[in-house]
Amino acid sequence: TLEKNPLPVINVVKDLARNPLPVINVAKHLAISVKNHLHAASVADVSDLRKLLSCDKCDKKFARKSHLQRHVLIHAGKKKPISQIKKFACKECGKRFLENYQVRRHMVIHIGEKPFSCNLCSKTFARAEGVKMHNKRIHFK
Repeated sequence: TLEKNPLPVINVVKDLARNPLPVINVAKHLAISVKNHLHAASVADVSDLRKLLSCDKCDKKFARKSHLQRHVLIHAGKKKPISQIKKFACKECGKRFLENYQVRRHMVIHIGEKPFSCNLCSKTFARAEGVKMHNKRIHFK
């Protein structure tokens, strides 16, 4: 939680020092960062296997009740498993995709190259759309 690890707040403050935003945007930016931090903490807290929810039909375990409920639909025949829907997998991490071009686009994550940069704050990105999203969220352009 934030009491134990104030890192997301510190990171937001550092970002804002480099890149000032109007007050209303600061609040929004901070709220998103805190929300993401709390979600990550909740996922980390359930890493203890005793806290995970188990599927009655197979050996899969889930951190959230909603994820288990969605998974049960596969056994009921109302939903296909991801491996049948997303036929293309990344050889590095196993993440699955609907189309092969998505795997190729995803591979820049593993290469680590970030050739695209924001012209306002010099933050770098692996893909051009990352710069576009950054400018909309951070610089509101």
